[in-house]
Amino acid sequence: MKIGDKEIDNLYEMEAYILGAMILDNNCIADVMGLLEDHHWSSHHHGVVFDAIYSIYIDSMPLDLVGVRNVLRKSGVLDRIGGVSYLVHLVDNISSADKAVACAKTLRELVEKVEAATAQALGFKV
Repeated sequence: MKIGDKEIDNLYEMEAYILGAMILDNNCIADVMGLLEDHHWSSHHHGVVFDAIYSIYIDSMPLDLVGVRNVLRKSGVLDRIGGVSYLVHLVDNISSADKAVACAKTLRELVEKVEAATAQALGFKV
């Protein structure tokens, strides 16, 4: 998937783009939250940030990089996920959040395919 002038070719980058877009453009948050859940994130760090964004959004707090940092710091996980530099990395190369929902849909579809293939490999009917 091409986002701006960057080609996103792996799940980690797609997840990072979605999170960065949510932090920079709060208009896409509700739509992304309607598509993704904790188990959709391949990176534990991304799941932790998603949970922080969710918490801020549900509490109707201002959602920005500082707010996410504060929630992660308060919960004691900021340093464990890479600190402020990790959060800055998420938003650093985002020029537009216009593909966040499309990326979230793609991520969900990919995870669902992997889950179905795993279930089938384990002998469950899909």
